[in-house]
Amino acid sequence: MLTKHFLAKAYMNRQNESLLTDVIGVPFQLGYAVFWDFWHVNSPVSSLDTGKIGAQNFYYYKKHRMTAKDREKANKITLSIYESLIKSNFFMISGKNKQYYSYIYDRYFEYIDLPRVFVQVHSERKLKDQQEIRIQFDANQAKSIENDQYLTILNQSLAKVDDDLTVLAPTNRCGWFVYKIKDDSLNYRIDLTNFEDDLDDYLIYLDHSHIWNLKRQYGGILSGRSGSGKTSLILSLIYLLMQKSNKNQSSKSIEIWVCDGKNDELGAVMSQILPASHVGVGVETAELVHKLVKKSDERYKYMSKKRKKNPELAFADFTKFGFKMIVVFIDEQSAITASLTDSKARKQYQNDLLRLVQTSRASGIIPVISMQQANANSMGGNLGTAIREQLGGLRVIMGSANMITTQDKQMIFNESVELPISKFRGVGSGYLQTSDMQAPEAFEAPLLPTKSEDLYKLLSSNK
Repeated sequence: MLTKHFLAKAYMNRQNESLLTDVIGVPFQLGYAVFWDFWHVNSPVSSLDTGKIGAQNFYYYKKHRMTAKDREKANKITLSIYESLIKSNFFMISGKNKQYYSYIYDRYFEYIDLPRVFVQVHSERKLKDQQEIRIQFDANQAKSIENDQYLTILNQSLAKVDDDLTVLAPTNRCGWFVYKIKDDSLNYRIDLTNFEDDLDDYLIYLDHSHIWNLKRQYGGILSGRSGSGKTSLILSLIYLLMQKSNKNQSSKSIEIWVCDGKNDELGAVMSQILPASHVGVGVETAELVHKLVKKSDERYKYMSKKRKKNPELAFADFTKFGFKMIVVFIDEQSAITASLTDSKARKQYQNDLLRLVQTSRASGIIPVISMQQANANSMGGNLGTAIREQLGGLRVIMGSANMITTQDKQMIFNESVELPISKFRGVGSGYLQTSDMQAPEAFEAPLLPTKSEDLYKLLSSNK
């Protein structure tokens, strides 16, 4: 985007200007100040202002249905970003001459070409997840922001307008760097005591900003030390899935199975709510996993038979064959392995678990494995890495950044990542990443009733 970049040093030493040119320039300066400058926010380093930006981005704002208030805020943010680009030398000098003189601003300037910037912000809550910044860096500029990805400077630019806004790691779309904006003024946490699901089948809210598509984002892996809120998150996911299934009473599209390696509160509660055949505790969990492997094999056999008779079903998923999705929660994975004292039984369980995560996607069986500490042993020894790699649909670590070890980060998020700063504290806070996300983001797990009797009443309401 072409604009004027003011040169402060040249302004201090004006040359080749006469009194006559100054007198002629005065009406221009006064007219501009009265009819334009007075009504808009101006930049001290360039000829850009919020009015010019609003006019240039009019069709973008209209396309994204931004209100007048949203456009005003977007103009201020865009101006702040342009100023940061100039201060960071992210521009190309476009003029043939080195310097020009502006009568309107009474300053020397040079013509520069800045990366194009679009900002989308919304005051309406349901549109907050669409907020983003788009910057069209060229190849050289993109290379120079490789390390920090321009996050620090962008967040400083946002803070000048609204310190509740922060940007997350960008995605690259057709030459544009797209930064998702997170609004910390909004309470994204879901209160399950007063929550109505409005999503399609197989999609559930993790909070008001993150959605998990179980059908496309296969499998889940959760980690969190004792007291971090991991069990509450699992109970929340179970409740949301049961609520989802009960929306369609005629089909009951989702079945919940639970394996509780410690035979703790999860197994105790769900054994009272789910069918007995869908809950296993302690060593029973190995039998339940083996049963699911057999069920997956049976589904594959049936689907293969049908596909041979009807080639149109070659790429059909499990729903086209009348199967329900089965989501199995395997809690305290390391305790399950430890409870199997017989080496043959332990090996059988580990092989079954690996087979389940490797082969059950097409048959509609979705494993969600949780543990207190994410390491190779808790995931099943030598098979741990192979099992973990299959469960990339949803990855979660509960706890604050200073409590999460490097090993946990590497095991869950599959690389040594820098966790973003989070305003969330206490039980229920953590970090998540779905397979559609570029990097982990902070979140708070859904809010459950604090009294045990109220919690049981809520969970059993979807029986």
